[in-house]
Amino acid sequence: MRGDHPLTEPLIIGLTGPTGSGKSTVAQSLEEAGCVVIDADKIAREVVAPGAPALKELQREFGDTILDDYGNLRRHTLANLAFSSLEKTKRLNEITHPHILRKMKENIEECRQKRKKVVVLDAPLLFEAGLERICTVTLAVLAPREQRLQRVMARDSITREEAEKRMSAQQQDQYYKDRSDYVLVNQETSGALYYQTRRLLQRLREEHNV
Repeated sequence: MRGDHPLTEPLIIGLTGPTGSGKSTVAQSLEEAGCVVIDADKIAREVVAPGAPALKELQREFGDTILDDYGNLRRHTLANLAFSSLEKTKRLNEITHPHILRKMKENIEECRQKRKKVVVLDAPLLFEAGLERICTVTLAVLAPREQRLQRVMARDSITREEAEKRMSAQQQDQYYKDRSDYVLVNQETSGALYYQTRRLLQRLREEHNV
């Protein structure tokens, strides 16, 4: 017996969107509102730690140059190789997604055991990885391309050409619109995006009684 009260399933919000869209702002707003945020990017870094099976698979696929002398992943090198074509990006995802999915499921189960009410899966590749299948609802954050481009250049300290190549390897806006239950468009201020996020969260809490 686990206790007097049966475990209830949390409301799981799958949060996604292309790079530079403002997804991190939405995740922060949800976390500040009391949601548990599971960061897929953080998990992705964990599964490619030195000696990890996923890292060995990446080395076989993309070559020894993606590792430094200590066996750590050279992320910039891998990014340049993996985002050079859609086919190579697909291979990167095929290697890393199963490891990320397994770890996310473990984190969700931990939240369930702790009776957390709302869990957010912050995953840029939510649909590509099939993570939407374990979500209650899905939410995409979109923004005008030029705004995204400027944010990515500033955030990652890369050139416009590098930013454009990275963005071109991702899905177009319509891809997210076709698959998401909800879409937030980030074309104003971060404060406006916060407000949109909190209003949607309140609606979801009411609809799902959490």
